[in-house]
Amino acid sequence: MLVSIKECGDGCNLDLLPSELLPGQWSGGSNVRFKDKFAEKRGGIQSAYTTPTGIPYWLGTYITTAGRFLIEAQLASVFVDDGTTRTDITGTPTTGGIDDRVSGGVLNGVYIYNNGVDDAQYWNGNVATNLATLTGWTAGWKSDVIRPFKNFLVALGNTRGSTKQIHNVGWSSSAAPGAIPISWTASASNDAGDVDLAETPGEMVDCLPWADSNIIYTTDARYAQQYIGGNDVFRFVRLPGSDGCLARGCIANTPKGQVFLSNGDVRIHQGGDSVSIAEGKIRRWLFRTMDTANAQRSFVVVNAQKNEVWVCFPSYGQAACDMAIAWNWDQETWSTPFTLPNVTYGTTGLVAANLSAGTWDTDPDTWESDPTTWTENEYSQNEQRLILSTTAPDIGLADTGTQDLGVRVSAYLEKVGISLDDPDSIKNIGATRWQFDAIDGIVMEIQHGSSKTADGAVSYTDAVDFTVGTSNWANKIATGGRFVAVKMTTTGDQPFALRSYDMDIKKRGRF
Repeated sequence: MLVSIKECGDGCNLDLLPSELLPGQWSGGSNVRFKDKFAEKRGGIQSAYTTPTGIPYWLGTYITTAGRFLIEAQLASVFVDDGTTRTDITGTPTTGGIDDRVSGGVLNGVYIYNNGVDDAQYWNGNVATNLATLTGWTAGWKSDVIRPFKNFLVALGNTRGSTKQIHNVGWSSSAAPGAIPISWTASASNDAGDVDLAETPGEMVDCLPWADSNIIYTTDARYAQQYIGGNDVFRFVRLPGSDGCLARGCIANTPKGQVFLSNGDVRIHQGGDSVSIAEGKIRRWLFRTMDTANAQRSFVVVNAQKNEVWVCFPSYGQAACDMAIAWNWDQETWSTPFTLPNVTYGTTGLVAANLSAGTWDTDPDTWESDPTTWTENEYSQNEQRLILSTTAPDIGLADTGTQDLGVRVSAYLEKVGISLDDPDSIKNIGATRWQFDAIDGIVMEIQHGSSKTADGAVSYTDAVDFTVGTSNWANKIATGGRFVAVKMTTTGDQPFALRSYDMDIKKRGRF
């Protein structure tokens, strides 16, 4: 009996029983994303900027008339890199630790920098000057988070004196065009102020504007901060639900809504109620895999090139993010888990215009594995790019090249629990035929298997080679079982996209 699976791009589901999945869904895999009904191997992470002198724990992008800068924060120093020159702009050494994650952003063309431990600072974009304390900031003040919203700077979790106000939201006076705020103390002559949002016990975690509101996250709630002017300046509306944010840096804006990693889910909203995008798909797997002690080092970032949100996290026993799962907002599919080379943080933005991977000497891919065309520049400076930092230390671009900082990226796909709507009959796979979009000569390793029950251990055959452009069938007879399985593995550098596959299955009756 010939069974054809015409589309392989319906995503990965690690939460449901494999026997419950649609034909085009996969029950396991690594380093594979799903797009346009194809299952394709993810690209590599290629070193792009000057090698850091220490480990970067935070990244940000900043564009000025002088160029496109990458801002890189280490524990005691802050650097900027314009693609040619890396400059130390620290001034007074910073004193934050690994988990004192930086917040900030651009207000009126000025970069705001805050690590929650030192005085809040700004940088004017001139490499001849260092970070400086924010205008109007009182020495010794601390804020867990500072981010721009409209013409204000909003501060969360504020310490003004000796007591930390875990529910406090403060804001600066409004800034004049092209300038930063001049005061943080409310008075009759300005519109600075603060308020306590104490409806829930949770502490302030982070905030990010969405549409005309600034969405404030605590550990167990969300609020919409909306500008109304007058004496109150802002109003604060408690949003439905009790889902907060896991950690700073775990929020990202997409065309479909604001995605956030909560304490137990991955959710999305458009300024109102939030819904899960992971429930029944990958939620249970994610939180069973995530390391509890270092969960606060997780982050959420957009990979705009692929219409994806990456949820990056340390797996059990790891101190840095060694895994990610990607949600495609167009296809609404989850990738298989991605392996990561001990990533510390990621950001999205335009890279320096003078970065180039187009020279013969700087291209790390082999002639046989390089998927790019002649003179193509993979650094794509005119589109938003995902930039990642690692403990190596290194800073690289995602989906560039075929290797992760010189290390081969292996990938596999697995589909178990295939019953063909007949979970009682014993059946086995004798051969499979695969339709790949890939370079001729690439060798895939194919295995056939079976299990006695829907969630039972799978017994696989030894791998048989399937050569793209040469092989017609992968022939290997598996032992019989009520549920059959297939597994495809590649350990080479070359990219591939899988469209469909056929299975030659024999039924043996019920016994």
